[in-house]
Amino acid sequence: MLILREVIFNEPIRQALDYDDHLFVLENCVEDVLGYTAPTSDKPYKAYCYINDNWKEWKDISEQWKIIIKTFLMREKDRIGTIK
Repeated sequence: MLILREVIFNEPIRQALDYDDHLFVLENCVEDVLGYTAPTSDKPYKAYCYINDNWKEWKDISEQWKIIIKTFLMREKDRIGTIK
């Protein structure tokens, strides 16, 4: 059975979060969401470089990533509101 290397990290990441509302499952790779072609190596570093070089203002951020950020912030606002 063929299993993508990335898939084996999904469950450990979910367990480390210990809060499924913080988990955002992507249908494609993160590079698609960030807005650039996936490299063949050094993916975390190249993602960092892409964001650092290209996202200077809110308007520069991809729409898909904005949706994730807005959803996360709304969930956190709701969660914090229930703690008080």
